Amino acid sequence: VSGCSNSCASKISIHQQPFSARDREKSFVGFFETGALAGAGTVNRPGRAQDASQVQVNVNPSSQSGAQIESDAPEIRKYKKKFSGEILCAALWGVNLLIGTDGGLMLLDRSGQGKVYQLINRRRFEQMTVLEGQNILITISGRKRRIRVYYLSWLKQKILRTEGSTSGAPAEKRNGWVNVGDLQGAIHFKIVRYERIKFLVVGLESSIEIYAWAPKPYHKFMSFKVCSHLSI
Repeated sequence: VSGCSNSCASKISIHQQPFSARDREKSFVGFFETGALAGAGTVNRPGRAQDASQVQVNVNPSSQSGAQIESDAPEIRKYKKKFSGEILCAALWGVNLLIGTDGGLMLLDRSGQGKVYQLINRRRFEQMTVLEGQNILITISGRKRRIRVYYLSWLKQKILRTEGSTSGAPAEKRNGWVNVGDLQGAIHFKIVRYERIKFLVVGLESSIEIYAWAPKPYHKFMSFKVCSHLSI
């Protein structure tokens, strides 16, 4: 992302694979309507004009097509979108791009025509990371700079409702987000994996807090250790 300000258009340049590679790429709505998960398969999409309802899943791409992809030069596709605020962070969610600004959270559909979906309004997003295996988006957001975790399944339903494609989809009953601990004033966080456990390490002004990911039935980050009274 380059050249982002209140008064100018933000240009997002994305390396796009050729048509042979695009055959294996998926549109955002088509991806979720088929109920696919990351790594579960790819969508056969031979042309730009193909409707999302006609996409087909190709779970076993041939090695021959893979060799052709490696030999072809990549395409570059540019999207131009004027944002009303400043872009502060971004993270990939599958082939699509989550964009955090000083006024909300958006998603850019990279595999389509660059449509932008507004997901969260009136909240500042400073940093974000997607953990698809845990179904979560971790953020530093809000005026108090809290660590807030959003469920990807909840964000997905917001997008499908925008497209009118929620028929037959199970409703997300739980709250769409949860704060990690009671901390405020987070400066930076990092995901660290040690012996099959994911740790969330959060840096504050004078301390470091460490949280460990607890799988089901908890499915959340739980306090592990606090290193306080630190000075630089």
